[in-house]
Formats: sequence, structure tokens, C-alpha cells
Amino acid sequence: RKEENRLKFTINLNNFYQVKTTVEDPKLADKITEQDKQTVLSAVNSTDQWLKSNPTASLEELEAKKKELEDIYNPVMTKLYGQGHG
Repeated sequence: RKEENRLKFTINLNNFYQVKTTVEDPKLADKITEQDKQTVLSAVNSTDQWLKSNPTASLEELEAKKKELEDIYNPVMTKLYGQGHG
């Protein structure tokens, strides 16, 4: 059961790796600051390292880590896509 929850969480977290691809997209370079880009990349990399270092983390710990990443990622994506539609 725990492995199943972790698998579901990991699949969900993979969406954040798409974020990494998004912020590194050269077509978006003029829409995102270097600081925002580095903030997101650092958060994704940090989360990835944490997951690898904590293979037995509880679902609550995993959810907390996901929330930390969302709190960093969401404002940057809002700025990015807000400018794209302006």
C-alpha cells in the first residue's frame, strides 16, 4: 500500500519535471527572469535529491515536499503565463 501511494505521488511529481523543461525553454527566455528560472530549477533539483535520499518517506512527508515545490513553482508560472496572455 505504501509503495502504491509513493508510486502515485512520484507520477504526480513528474509533472514538476515538465516545469523544469518549461523554464529552460529558449522561447520563453524573455518572459522569465534568470532569478525565477534558477529558483524553480533549484527547487526541482532539491526535491529530486530529497526523494532519492528518502525512499521510505511517508505519504505526509511526500505531500509536504510537493506543497513546498508548488509554493515556489506556482507564482513563477503565474508570472510567466500571465505575461504570455497580456
